[in-house]
Amino acid sequence: MDKTRRAFWVLCWTVVALSVAVPANAQLEDTAWVRLYNGPGDTTDFATTLKLDPAGNVYVLGTTFDSGTGYDFTLLKYDPDGVLLWERRYNGPGNGPDTAADMQLDAVGNVYVTGASWGTGTNLDFATLKYDAT
Repeated sequence: MDKTRRAFWVLCWTVVALSVAVPANAQLEDTAWVRLYNGPGDTTDFATTLKLDPAGNVYVLGTTFDSGTGYDFTLLKYDPDGVLLWERRYNGPGNGPDTAADMQLDAVGNVYVTGASWGTGTNLDFATLKYDAT
């Protein structure tokens, strides 16, 4: 193979390699922050809903597992820089599995959470909670 043809193929493969590598690196560079949450049971945790308030705070609702209380609602509030401001957990009165479903924010910053909750006895009910902005 002559030098010109060899240089052409080296250039082609270099372009292909860069086109594969650059997007992977660019993806990491444009991520402002990433937060992982591992609940107290150090096992299965899953998010259900994410909402933003007008100040840019991020609310994440999910269900987490605790070896003492089983599955519970968990609500996290992060500031716009990803700093965890607070965490709230809800374990229903029956101490059984509680699964968060959805949340809404009102105009003054209250958070409303709802989902399935193990009531007293053998009843699976729904629970709705209200948290104030602080």
